[in-house]
Formats: sequence, C-alpha cells, structure tokens
Amino acid sequence: MAHPFDGIVQKIERADEHIKNLNDEIGAFVEDNYRIVSKSDDDPRKNIISVVGPDPPLHFSVIVGEIVHQLRSSLDHVIWQLVLAKGNVPNRNHQFPICDSVQKFETARKRGNIKGISHTAATLVEECQPYWQLKRGLRVEQSMLRALREMNDTDKHKLMVIVVAQIGGGGTTTLAIGSSTEGDVSPISIIGVTPPKSPLRPYEEGAELCTMHFGEQQPHVQVTGKAPIQIAFGDCGPSLTALTQNPVLHIVQQLRDRAASLINSFSREFPTR
Repeated sequence: MAHPFDGIVQKIERADEHIKNLNDEIGAFVEDNYRIVSKSDDDPRKNIISVVGPDPPLHFSVIVGEIVHQLRSSLDHVIWQLVLAKGNVPNRNHQFPICDSVQKFETARKRGNIKGISHTAATLVEECQPYWQLKRGLRVEQSMLRALREMNDTDKHKLMVIVVAQIGGGGTTTLAIGSSTEGDVSPISIIGVTPPKSPLRPYEEGAELCTMHFGEQQPHVQVTGKAPIQIAFGDCGPSLTALTQNPVLHIVQQLRDRAASLINSFSREFPTR
C-alpha cells in the first residue's frame, strides 16, 4: 500500500536527477569551452591574461526551473496530505505558504492555505517561515525557503538569469608560461602578477583576468592555463539579490536539502511511515 509521502519523495528524487544531470552538463561545458589566453601589452614587459568563453546555454536555466518546480510542488503536496491525514478534504486553496512577515502569514491562513491540518503541523509550518529568520539573528533574505518561492515565481514568467563567473574561493588559477617561438629556451624573468579579478564573466573576445609583469622585454611569451570557472547566477532582480554571483549548483543543492529537511519534519504526522 502506498504511503502518503511516496509521491512527495519521488518529486525530491526527480529533483536529484536534475541536479546530477546539471552537474554533469556544467562540468562538460566548462571543460570544453573556457580557456586562458595571453597577449602582449603596449609595454613589452607586460602580458595581459584573459579568460575566453561563451555564455552558458539557456538549457541550464530550463533545468534549474525544473528543479525549483519539483521542490516547490513537493511542499504543496505535503499540505494536501496533511489535510487528508486529519480526515478533511483538501481544495485549490491549500498550499504551503512561504511568507516574509507575520501579517502575510495570517493572510495566507485566512485564505485557507493550511486549513484542516493538525495544530502541530500548523505550528511547524509557521516556524519555518522566512520571517522567523529574524528570531534566529538572520535576515529574511537569507531564507532558502524564500529563495525557492521567488525562483519558482520567476520561472513561471521567464528563465532564470544565469551567467558564467569566476567565483572567489572556488579553486586555483594555474598558469603555464612558455615561448610562442618554437625552440626558444630563453629564460623568462617574472617580477609580479596582479591579483586575479573576481568575480569575472568571460566573453568570446576575452575578459581580463590579470596582468603579468616581466623584468625585461618578453615579446614571445605565451601564457596558457586553467581558471576555476563556475556557472553562477547573474542579476536576478532585487528580490533575489542574495543569489547573485553564487554558483548555481551550490544554490540548487541548498534548496533541495532545505525542502527535504522540511518535508521530513512532517513525517511524525504519519506514524505508519
């Protein structure tokens, strides 16, 4: 006999599949499309190091939208099952409210969003609301549940804004220095490298990463290498500012873990599970 949570668990598992596929696709895309190039500056003792690569495909945004939809929908399914568990009949007004203030939560309650669930479950729903972040010394904007709501609402009307960026702390930039002239083994005197710019959005024509300074003229120096490129959220609008420049995979995994943890907290309402 199916358990009331079986369908909800499958939604989380479907989100997991999308996250894995997104991880694989992002890894392959970054490996195949981004490279470091160098060119001489007007000053022959300088070399401009740039990262070259295209914007990511819109396909990534579609996958993120699918992940968000499954997670947001799974929470609404929880409310539906909680209503049934109390022997009541759910309707189109039932959904998992995600509110930024007490007033908005009370409005959701009056609309019947959680009508018919147990008192214990209703308390759990309230205590996970974004405005409760304030009681924990955090900002409402830091709530992953709020981010899930905003991302789901955004995806109903347009694709998530995703860009390529070099995220600080995401890895180490490695540079290989040699000569562009075959057989040239002349010593290369390096006296300094400017700090890498971060975050950085690569372009087809190249985005400047740093400048390498030489002790003497080096017209034939060639620099190649790897930069820690990650797919990140771009300008998502004022309601999702906290996501800007954050790695997509990191955010969707946090959303998934928050939804799964929250769903699990309601399992006590179903003692046969």
